[in-house]
Amino acid sequence: MFFFYQKCIFKYFRKRNYFPIKELHTGNCIEFYAKSLLNNNETEMFYFYKEVIVHVKFTVDNNSYGYPIFITQFIKKIKKKCITLNRRNYEPVELTFDLEDGSSFTFNSMNDSNDDWHGEYADNILSIYKTI
Repeated sequence: MFFFYQKCIFKYFRKRNYFPIKELHTGNCIEFYAKSLLNNNETEMFYFYKEVIVHVKFTVDNNSYGYPIFITQFIKKIKKKCITLNRRNYEPVELTFDLEDGSSFTFNSMNDSNDDWHGEYADNILSIYKTI
């Protein structure tokens, strides 16, 4: 039951916070990655489109009700991508990719999630690797 509840929260959070991105970018989102949504680190979201990567960063603002949202859009020109796969479920899957503009991003199935979601994050990272 708890796992089902977490999945519903994940879908709700993605849909709720997709609205500002949808206003700025049209097209079909091919892949989605929620970094640190389920742990105590700063949450970041990545929306992968055919030619663009949209990076959304949420920062907690104690002086206001809500989270300021910082949106950065990158032209999706991958210079290099590298994935680390492990055969054991308790080891992380990690994807690092560099863009031509010098930006670099790392997704790690253990660091970006919690123990309950490690497997889903690993599958998501593999799917992103195949897509980009």
